[in-house]
Amino acid sequence: MRKIRKAGYSALTKRKMLIASAVIALLIGGIATVLVSGVFAPRVHVETVKVDGLTIPANVGSQYLQVYRNGEPQDLLLKGVNMGIAKPGHFPGEAAISKAEYTRWFQHIGDMHANVVRIYTLHPPAFYEALKAYNEKTVNPLYVLQGIWMNEDKLLASGDVFADENSQDFAEETRRTIDVIHGNAKIPERPGHASGSYTADISPYVLGWVIGVEWDPDIVISTNAKHVNAPDFEGTYFRTEKASSFEKWLAKAMDDTVKYETEKYKWQRPISFTNWVTTDPLKHPAEPSAKEDAISIDPNVIWPTPSLKAGYFASYHVYPYYPEFMNYETKYTEYIDYRGQKNNYAGYLRDLKQVHRMPVVVAEFGVPASRGMTHRNVSGWNQGFLSEDQQGEINSRLFEDIYREGMAGGLVFSWQDEWFKRTWNNMDYDNPDRRPFWSNVQTSEQNFGLMSFDPGASELIVKVDGKTEDWERAGIGPLAVAGKTGASVLRKYNDGYDEQRQIDRLYMASDERYVYFRLDFGKSDKPLDWTRTNATFLLDTVTGQGQSAIPGGGLTSDAGFDFAIDVKGPNTSRIWVDSITTCTNCSMAACWA
Repeated sequence: MRKIRKAGYSALTKRKMLIASAVIALLIGGIATVLVSGVFAPRVHVETVKVDGLTIPANVGSQYLQVYRNGEPQDLLLKGVNMGIAKPGHFPGEAAISKAEYTRWFQHIGDMHANVVRIYTLHPPAFYEALKAYNEKTVNPLYVLQGIWMNEDKLLASGDVFADENSQDFAEETRRTIDVIHGNAKIPERPGHASGSYTADISPYVLGWVIGVEWDPDIVISTNAKHVNAPDFEGTYFRTEKASSFEKWLAKAMDDTVKYETEKYKWQRPISFTNWVTTDPLKHPAEPSAKEDAISIDPNVIWPTPSLKAGYFASYHVYPYYPEFMNYETKYTEYIDYRGQKNNYAGYLRDLKQVHRMPVVVAEFGVPASRGMTHRNVSGWNQGFLSEDQQGEINSRLFEDIYREGMAGGLVFSWQDEWFKRTWNNMDYDNPDRRPFWSNVQTSEQNFGLMSFDPGASELIVKVDGKTEDWERAGIGPLAVAGKTGASVLRKYNDGYDEQRQIDRLYMASDERYVYFRLDFGKSDKPLDWTRTNATFLLDTVTGQGQSAIPGGGLTSDAGFDFAIDVKGPNTSRIWVDSITTCTNCSMAACWA
């Protein structure tokens, strides 16, 4: 298999990104502007305002975040993407995306009429340099929601967000991140983190902060239990009322963030913390897993003080298929949306919006274009087993729901496919040290991107189209030739089909996603008849295990076969998988015992 590091890869923007673009572009028209005056006004340059000596690039309104036009706040519906820090061939900690790649990606994101990019952690200097250069030339800028990452390994080990190794680490990361967006940081190399000299000041383009991660409910419960009698938090910019200990920590973390930027740079901007459906303030009696509705983190118990000039908003990761109550709670599954159709996603969004006094951003939403599936949705908006066309259509529909239910905007997860990712139902059957180097279409988490990375430096090695020119152009020779290279000639049946039943040549090729097989049958004057002509590929992939008998009986072998690809025509072919080997999520596969 060719190494991506050497051969490169071709990045192809998925066709259905255009569908999402079309929906977003549609919202630029009169339908939306009737509802929200100023949301879609053309932007020529970014403004800031001075409030009590502080520079403010954005503000929180009653329903939307706001930017300034001619000194006045204007509502801005967020239409954006989440961007990870990895690309194929690299782990996230390598921070390997180049400035040229960021520049190209920003152009594509702008072309689809998005207005914001959310990042979860510090990116390399190239991100900030490319964004600043892009925004200085474009008519409509790309804003940023900057995340501040929490070390989840330390958090899980301690079970207490207040522990020094968590709070101090997070405070240091907060200060680094604030310095970075102001172009005022030199970060030494640290394993697993971006580093370098940060001189690009993008502070006018940063709409706000979204601190933290998807909080594990066990950590929230554990923290609360360890600090039962902690008083409500009273800070300079935030305070709490009847809050849990974890919520008090979040209030303090946001207070520290605002305080550092205010005191050092005399800037303020909107702020939020990451939340998700698992820890939302709602109760979900239909949820079958106790952990998924065990504890809440409620933004409403955290109150901004008058010293916070830019405002406070809520942000949630909301998907249509998870947690499971989305498929079982009848008030959601029976909810009728603006189209007059049942829509569990819109029903949940409606409830979520109603229990918040501040704007709510859907900071993650989307479905993956993977062959493997991880969760189902009652309407077919599944986590996987979707084509790119279906992915684009569903993502567009979800964004429409986000808008129609009065949310402050939606950010698609994600901009690019992420090959290093894993999913629960097949992660035990690959090598975690090799994940970034190949594209696993069975892993839904790898295939959320609007932009996919197709194998090959500039084009696919071969296409499954029945033509052989690409095989020849790539110089791929046969592995076996009938009567030569150890290949045996098949016995004759003298039924008129022996010529087409003969396998003249066997070829094999591979790339970063698939293994390709090609069979050249003998020439015949008869149409190919799959009832008389078929073949089986027997694959031995794991030493010391596998089946010795071929499915259907009749033939045995001393080798152990883990997979049998039974080629019997378009509608009857199948893959047999040895029962010792998992067949979890193997489309068109049957277990073979």
